[in-house]
Amino acid sequence: MLFYALILVLSALSIHHLEHEQKKVLFKMIHASISEGETFINYDQFCRETEDANRKTEEYWIKGIKNSGLSQKEYDRWLERKKLDRECTVAQEIAWLKDAGFKRAECIYLMGKFAIILAEK
Repeated sequence: MLFYALILVLSALSIHHLEHEQKKVLFKMIHASISEGETFINYDQFCRETEDANRKTEEYWIKGIKNSGLSQKEYDRWLERKKLDRECTVAQEIAWLKDAGFKRAECIYLMGKFAIILAEK
C-alpha cells in the first residue's frame, strides 16, 4: 500500500489585513518554503472588480451583518476592525501568486466577498 504525503500551506481570513506589497513578499516567501507540487490555499475576503459590483457586495454583506443578531456594540467593533482591511481583487491576488512563481493559481470558490484561491508550485 502506498501513502502519499500532501503538503500544503493554508491561510484563512488573515492576508487581507496586509498591505499589497506585503502580500507580494509573503507569496514569494510561501513559494520559496514549499516544494515542487505542493500547494498554498488562501481563504480570504476580497473586493470586487468594479466599483459598482464592490458597492453592491459591501451593501449585501453589511446588511447580513446587521441582521445577524449582533449587538450595536459588537457591530461597532466590527466596523472598527473593518478599517484594517486591505482587500485586493481575486484577479490581483492570482497575478501576484503567479509573479511569485506559482505555476498554477486559480479561484476555486467565490461567494460575495469571500473566495478560496489555490496556488500550486
